[in-house]
Amino acid sequence: MTMARIANFATGPLAKAPEKRKRDWGVRSKEHMAYLHSLECAVTGMTNDLTVQHIMAGRETYGKKEDDNWTVPLGRTLHLHDYPDSLEKLGERNFWNRHGIDALALARDLWTLRETHGPVIAAGHEIIRAHRMLGQIRVRQGIKVFE
Repeated sequence: MTMARIANFATGPLAKAPEKRKRDWGVRSKEHMAYLHSLECAVTGMTNDLTVQHIMAGRETYGKKEDDNWTVPLGRTLHLHDYPDSLEKLGERNFWNRHGIDALALARDLWTLRETHGPVIAAGHEIIRAHRMLGQIRVRQGIKVFE
């Protein structure tokens, strides 16, 4: 008997391979991600070399892929391990507290803007600048966004 016949005999003729379950990845939007790449960094205001940061702090969803509606544009250098003020070195909560930016509110505002009015770049820049200005006020007053 060959191995295939032995395996088939052992598992039985009606045995099936377990079905692969489709993972529910939540909200995905290529349009929103492209829109965020056209905006400025939420922290520095730079418009080149951006990446998109999925926000996990303040949400109880650790260990799963974040939805695209909880994202903000962020300069790539703010992700690097070598950069002293990076998200990777500080951790997400400390990073957003250091800059005073409520990343969840910013992500919500950018998502709502794009969903209701389309990819309006000028309005996106204004929303980011307003959040950055509020962040500077919070930092001066010692207010933490995430506890």
